[in-house]
Amino acid sequence: MGSSGWRPAEPFDAVHFMAHGNRAFIQIGGGLLDELSVPLFRSFRDSAGRGRVRYIVMFGCLVGSDNGGGSPYGHCPYFGQQLAAASGASVVMARELQTYSWSPSGVIDFGDFEGTVDVYSPGNIAYEYQSYNPFRTVPPLNLEALIFGRS
Repeated sequence: MGSSGWRPAEPFDAVHFMAHGNRAFIQIGGGLLDELSVPLFRSFRDSAGRGRVRYIVMFGCLVGSDNGGGSPYGHCPYFGQQLAAASGASVVMARELQTYSWSPSGVIDFGDFEGTVDVYSPGNIAYEYQSYNPFRTVPPLNLEALIFGRS
């Protein structure tokens, strides 16, 4: 994104970050996207302050997990809320380890999120979803339906 952020020319349905993560950050190369990076996401808004990206999807392990305590990189729910407020986008963050499959042809399949997933809206509202769980207490996350409104 650079030091001034990235300003999309046209509105996007979603921007996906697929990277290593841990509580309240994802790692991009040798750098981190964490609470200190939140101001960069203001560039996701247009000159009138409207969000130009509807969803930011953090597909990384534990990004939304407090794991029973704080993180040296910030408080996870606060990171999600602040990112949503700065960008004008709803932010999707997983609380648990994530897995994927890879084929020799080079296809990476991230599949569904594992475990509990939080979605933070720019209006400071948080929603909780879960992937497969026979004792599910919250609704499952259907990312395609969430972003595109279809199942």
